[in-house]
Amino acid sequence: MSRSAAFVASQPSVQQPPTVALTQILARAYVAAPTLAVNKEAVTASFVAAAAVGAAGAAVSRSSNRRRGVKTTVAAFENELGVQPPVGFWDPLGLADDGDIEVFMRRRETELKHGRISMLATMGYITPEITGKFPGYLSPSKGVEF
Repeated sequence: MSRSAAFVASQPSVQQPPTVALTQILARAYVAAPTLAVNKEAVTASFVAAAAVGAAGAAVSRSSNRRRGVKTTVAAFENELGVQPPVGFWDPLGLADDGDIEVFMRRRETELKHGRISMLATMGYITPEITGKFPGYLSPSKGVEF
């Protein structure tokens, strides 16, 4: 016995189950229906529904396997600050696909501004919880405290 043959497992003979057509399944259901006290129309409807679901699943899997058209992206911002491997320039919504530098810079400035405002808002929410609240009333007549 050669050395390479020692590590190869023998393939057991596997018999494939015979294929059964939908008409044969329906015929068996009609025969079994009286003995099982099952409505024949309900059995037929359930098999038709199962076949429809199977056909729809096969159509979806075939359409998802098709190759989509090639998308060309503009690499105008690959050298900008914040671009890091392995992702590179990440633009999941495709807002920078046109390559307009003025629009890109405006969006970047707006993003920084909104980020800073949200950080200040978070600190405005957390600080009174940590340091305590001012004594007194916002509305003495209504009894609303700070």
